[in-house]
Amino acid sequence: MLKTAEPNTITAGYSAHTVLRMLYERGPSSQIAMARELGITKAACNQHFQRLMEENYIVEAEQKLNPRGRPSQVWQINAAHNILLGLMVEDDQLAVTLTDFNGELLYCVATEIHDYSNQTELLQRLGKLLRAAIAKAKALNARLLQGFAAVPGLIDPDGLMVNCANLPALNGLNLDEWVREHYHLPLFADSCGYAYIAGECRHSMIGSTVLLINWSKGIGVAIVCNGEALQWPAVSTKRFRGLWDFGHMRVEKNGVRCHCGKTGCLEAYLGGQALAEHHPELGFASGEALLQGALSGNCQAAAVLREAAAKLADYLEWTIELFGIDTVIFTGTLAAAYELYRAAFEDRLHSYYTDEEFAEITVRSSGSSVNTARLGAALMARHFYLYPQNLVKSRGMWKKYPRTYGSDTILPSP
Repeated sequence: MLKTAEPNTITAGYSAHTVLRMLYERGPSSQIAMARELGITKAACNQHFQRLMEENYIVEAEQKLNPRGRPSQVWQINAAHNILLGLMVEDDQLAVTLTDFNGELLYCVATEIHDYSNQTELLQRLGKLLRAAIAKAKALNARLLQGFAAVPGLIDPDGLMVNCANLPALNGLNLDEWVREHYHLPLFADSCGYAYIAGECRHSMIGSTVLLINWSKGIGVAIVCNGEALQWPAVSTKRFRGLWDFGHMRVEKNGVRCHCGKTGCLEAYLGGQALAEHHPELGFASGEALLQGALSGNCQAAAVLREAAAKLADYLEWTIELFGIDTVIFTGTLAAAYELYRAAFEDRLHSYYTDEEFAEITVRSSGSSVNTARLGAALMARHFYLYPQNLVKSRGMWKKYPRTYGSDTILPSP
């Protein structure tokens, strides 16, 4: 039977969980060194290590000599036995990924979403993917510690999805509860932006400030410093500000109506779906079709992407200037055409700076952004397992600081 993280196992709040987290942060350690680090007795530390060892959370590592020349037993996390699950819901696909505790990819399976509004079909497809992932974990004789669901739209503090404009089938669904009830797996759902950040920025240099542009059906933007997304509410709690909602900031007065209900949103002009809709003469029904046309040599499709990239540089320049961005990363579906529009974006951005200033800014794309984000979802599962308080405090922040969505809809505060 599959082993999952049941309530009586080692999760946040247990002293043994603290030991496990310290082993992750510090690397292999002896009991004496860990007791000293945590300020507890060796006997108490031994109890924690004994439990972790008996339940296969840790295994013996190499023995090291202590200052007196005697061998000291060292322990490390049992990466192969403790694995994480990432669920990615983005654009037209569902994907489930498994990694070991070290972040090494073990398994990935995906399926197309055919009906954006049919929740029953969505859950059927998701269930099939989860059953396949659980079977894989069982074959590996591994414990599924935690899952993370990266989803588009707004999620309230309890996990209820309330405004998923690009995938309305998610609205009214609590994935945390559904997965826990049907598959007995602890799951935490939050913005797909976290998965992109975890995947794309995991190798960012310390001190680097990254502007991450998720350009897919819509547009998402995040500011990432030292691997962490910058988040904050407005000084006034009457309105909510945050660059993770950049795609739905107004860029045109009385502009095109966006699917979020507002008018003039950046996404309503430059999102992949919007680009296809604004150029019906090209005959592309979606942003994905527009992308494939550009990659197949359609000059008009490529020109649309180049023009959009230049406009994107105009809209983002103040963000780059304000936060001292040194790296711009394109990710998402349209990142596959990065080389087609790279020059257009860089040239327009360069026009705001001197040669010396622009030389300090790196613009790049990961190339395989979809696979990177899927890996990132599993990495976020590890992050939540180790540091649950870091994410819980930010989920549903929009509800604490309500803002208007659409002309007549105000999301309620608790």
